[in-house]
Amino acid sequence: MADTTPTPPSKEEVEFLKLKEISMEDIAKHNTEASPWLLIHGKVYDVVKYMDNHPGGPEILVENSGVDASEEYDDIGHSDDATEQMAEYCVGRLKGSKWNDVTEKKGGGGGGGMGFVVILAVIVVLVGVYYKVMVLDAE
Repeated sequence: MADTTPTPPSKEEVEFLKLKEISMEDIAKHNTEASPWLLIHGKVYDVVKYMDNHPGGPEILVENSGVDASEEYDDIGHSDDATEQMAEYCVGRLKGSKWNDVTEKKGGGGGGGMGFVVILAVIVVLVGVYYKVMVLDAE
């Protein structure tokens, strides 16, 4: 018979559950340049002190503040370093959010754009083959 003892929560999960719970209503109030809060995978970040240092500029932070910006964050393909750096701006978690909301990321994320490089390399090879077959062999 299989062991049905639940595994104890990880240190990260325990820390997540200790975070202050913040309602979506409160998060929505923080959608200005003076007070931009980002909701990303269940965690809430006050990024006002990071605005001038964000590589994409402060506008993108304000544009995505006050709402769930998880998909936008993942679509950009932020590096692991960027994700680690966010920890210092965390002010809480979405009320009712679970540990799985943080750990089950969807979309691009974390790769730093490597997929784009692979696709570009494939396109270059295909163009080279096409050129050889259609242009050079036709002569």
